[in-house]
Amino acid sequence: MEILKLYNVSKSYGNNQVLKNISFNVNHKELLGIMGASSSGKTTLLNCISTIDLPTCGEIVFENSNLVELSGKEMAMFRRKNLGFIFQDYNLLDILTIKENIALALTINRTPINIIDTKVQEVASNFRIEDILNKYPYQVSGGQKQRCACARAIITNPKLIFADEPTGALDSNSSKNLMETMEHMVNDLFATILMVTHDIFVASYATRILFLKDGRIHYELIRGNKSHKEFYNEISEVISSIGGA
Repeated sequence: MEILKLYNVSKSYGNNQVLKNISFNVNHKELLGIMGASSSGKTTLLNCISTIDLPTCGEIVFENSNLVELSGKEMAMFRRKNLGFIFQDYNLLDILTIKENIALALTINRTPINIIDTKVQEVASNFRIEDILNKYPYQVSGGQKQRCACARAIITNPKLIFADEPTGALDSNSSKNLMETMEHMVNDLFATILMVTHDIFVASYATRILFLKDGRIHYELIRGNKSHKEFYNEISEVISSIGGA
């Protein structure tokens, strides 16, 4: 089932056209990867879909709403109700405990405290961070911080989660753990994730990958029943052919 559709989306900054007639769909319960060389348009595409920026032309349809036509107030409400974010640098608040960071969106929405406690315990269990809930971000590892960020992203049951280079600040072992966590989010928690990455190993966990080159979709790979290793090798071949990720 499709949750998001892009139709001929383009984005220009002055005379520089960064995105050129981009069209694709995002399916429910999918981990869709976006890859491409530096300046290929990956982050600009993510910003347009998440309504942080607006395309110069084209349509971005989320369920039955064309996001391009929303007012500023409507966009803010849309992000609040439907989107979650996982950032490369975690974006946790050091003055809040892990529990308070995870619960932040619920607190802002004035969710009753008993419901907040139940939801936090549930997601903490899912991400194996129950034992650090009362610690502060500076007291835990990078991998634990990123699992906290995942818990925070999913606690409001968003329909679409954006992950921009989510393993960029992690070592290889923590990266593997995070990608297994994101697989769990998709397969068991019914999340839909749109992820930008330059890391082939990370991309091998995606269900589908779109490769951008010079602002256009150059190629698409579908994982299907391939193993991580098989998909990794296939991704490597495409990256070599287009000149880097």
